[in-house]
Amino acid sequence: DSGQIEKLLSFGATVFEATRGMFGRSLKKSLIGPLYQAKVAGLISIPPIMTGQILAGQDASMSGKYQVVLLVLSVLGGTLGSLLFGAIVLYRSFDTQRCLRRDKFTSESSNGSFFGIAVGFVRRLFDGSQER
Repeated sequence: DSGQIEKLLSFGATVFEATRGMFGRSLKKSLIGPLYQAKVAGLISIPPIMTGQILAGQDASMSGKYQVVLLVLSVLGGTLGSLLFGAIVLYRSFDTQRCLRRDKFTSESSNGSFFGIAVGFVRRLFDGSQER
């Protein structure tokens, strides 16, 4: 993916244009869990909040409305969180000349493991001591 991104950047694409496909795929994958949870709520399982309200004497239709609102807020929160984190990653992964900063994606202590590379990336991502 980094080779494709650098090729698009060398042809004059903006950072957003060059990373659009990767960004879209990562957003779709991050929303799989919340969307499937919202799909099955009420059909396969009765959500705990709805159950508690019904047992407390609340009208079932009103409990259902509260549950739908909470599910929508949950999916929206996940979407906004994924978008925000993706924007931060894009902002910190490129310098002012639109060059991909490979030093953000490697870790000397990772030994090539995915977890080590991810930890190194997050440390470098939020490290304020380095200039963009």
